[in-house]
Amino acid sequence: MATKNGALTAKELTRCAMLGALFYIVFHMFANILYVEAITFSIFVCAQVFSRKEVVMACALTGLLQLLFHGFMPWNVAYALIFPGYALWFATLKKAVKKHEWIAWINGAIAALFLGQLVDLPFILFDKKLTILYILMGLKTSIIQAGIVFLEFVFLYDPFVRALKKIVRSGNR
Repeated sequence: MATKNGALTAKELTRCAMLGALFYIVFHMFANILYVEAITFSIFVCAQVFSRKEVVMACALTGLLQLLFHGFMPWNVAYALIFPGYALWFATLKKAVKKHEWIAWINGAIAALFLGQLVDLPFILFDKKLTILYILMGLKTSIIQAGIVFLEFVFLYDPFVRALKKIVRSGNR
C-alpha cells in the first residue's frame, strides 16, 4: 500500500483524514452522556480493519483536532497521547482477535476502564495528592463505563467489523 519510500499514498492519507474526523465526531457525540463512550470501540474496530499506520495517524489527527479546537489543556494532551497508544495496542491484537473475539471484548473494557484514569495522570504535574484523589473519585465512573463498553463489544463488535470490511472491499473495486 505505502510507496517504496514508506510514504502513504493519497488513498491512505484520505483514509487517515476520514478516520481521524470520524474518531473526533464519535468522541464528542458521547462526551456528555455519563458512562457511555464509543471512541475505544471505534478505534478498536478500525484497528482490526485498517493498517496500523492508518489508524495510529488517524488517532494522532483526532488528538490534534482536540488540542486545536478545545485548547492545550492537560486532559487534551492526554487524549492526544492515549488515542494513538490505544491504536497501537489494538492493532497488535489483530491476529488473536480473529481467532477469539472475546479478546476484543476484554481489551476494550480494560481500555475503557483506564481511559478516564489515564486522562487524570497529567494533573500529577500540579499536585500528586489531587491526582490520586481524581483517580480514586473517577474509579466508580470508569468501572461502570468499562462494563458498558464491554456490552458494546459483545453486541456490536462483529457486525461493525463485518460492515466495515464490506465497505472497504467495495471501495477497492
